[in-house]
Amino acid sequence: LVTHADGGGVERRIEAACAAHRAAGRTPIVLRPVRLPDDSPAVLVSDGPEDRFPNLRYRLPEEEAALRGVLRSVTGVEVHHLLDHPPAIHALLTTLGVPWDVHVHDYAWFCPQIALVDARRRYCGEPALAGCEACVADNGALLPEPIAVADLRARSDAFLRGARSVIVPSQDTATRMRRHFRGVK
Repeated sequence: LVTHADGGGVERRIEAACAAHRAAGRTPIVLRPVRLPDDSPAVLVSDGPEDRFPNLRYRLPEEEAALRGVLRSVTGVEVHHLLDHPPAIHALLTTLGVPWDVHVHDYAWFCPQIALVDARRRYCGEPALAGCEACVADNGALLPEPIAVADLRARSDAFLRGARSVIVPSQDTATRMRRHFRGVK
C-alpha cells in the first residue's frame, strides 16, 4: 500500500486495508514518504500503522534496487496517495511487474492545489490548462514537487492508464477524473 504521511481519511483507509490483508492471510507492506536526516526525500517501509520496522528507509532513485529486493514477493499494489513521495516512486511502481490499483482520495492527480481551490480557497471552476498554470504561478502549489501542470497531468495519465483499476469514492469524482483523463476506467 502506498500512501502519504499526513493521516486523516487516507490513513483510516490504510488501517482498514491492512486489517483486511491480515485477515486474508497476507502481510501488508506500507510505503510512506519520509525525510532523511540530510532532508532528502526517501520511502519508509512499514507493516502498517504499527510501524515495527522504523529503520527501513530508502532514498530513491539511489536505493531503488535495495527497495526492489524488499518488495520482491509483492503480488499487487494499492496506491492511495503519492503526496511527498520522491518522483522516482512512479518508475518503481510501474516496473515492479505486478498489477496496481489506484484509490483516488483527492485531485492531486491533476491539481497542484490538490483540492481544486483558488487563492480565495474556493472551488476554482476547473479552468483549462492555462488557467491552472496561472493559478500555480500566482498562488504556488500544495504539491511539493516542482512539476508543471501539463507534466503532472501527462505523468498521471500514463500511471492511471497502466493501473488495473482506478477506484473513486463517488460519481462526482469519477466525472472530474474522466474530464482530465479520457479513457481511464
